[in-house]
Amino acid sequence: MASVTNLLFLSDVGSLHMNFPEVVLSANLKPGSSAKTQKFTLKLTFSNSFLECEERGTFNGDLLEYFYNWYNEDNSLIMKFHYHEHPTGTDVTTIKQFDPLHIHKKQDQFDNEGKVHDHSPFQSLDDILNFLHMLSIVEKYKK
Repeated sequence: MASVTNLLFLSDVGSLHMNFPEVVLSANLKPGSSAKTQKFTLKLTFSNSFLECEERGTFNGDLLEYFYNWYNEDNSLIMKFHYHEHPTGTDVTTIKQFDPLHIHKKQDQFDNEGKVHDHSPFQSLDDILNFLHMLSIVEKYKK
């Protein structure tokens, strides 16, 4: 089972562009965000893609769950990076075995939700943004 090894905190959305200028073009907090739950969109600097983000935490700023969903410009799913427990009653053999830290990968044109799960090596938004930065470098030099 994959688990987070470090304490995580709710993101400082206003500083994401400054901290990751090679990846984050803009960061916009969405209406309805609160001290414990924040929703925001990160427009990425490459491929016209973006991350739809939701973080759930405590009033002290400790991060309890996250949902970072990566989409193409046309809103089609690329990949989901999640940290949460699936609800009781979820099929243990296909999903709960990957809790709490897991990814959903879109496999083909019929897999709109990205139903294939796997353990995730990404423990934080910083890890994910660093991964996306490396992908952008690969894409740049692949051409």
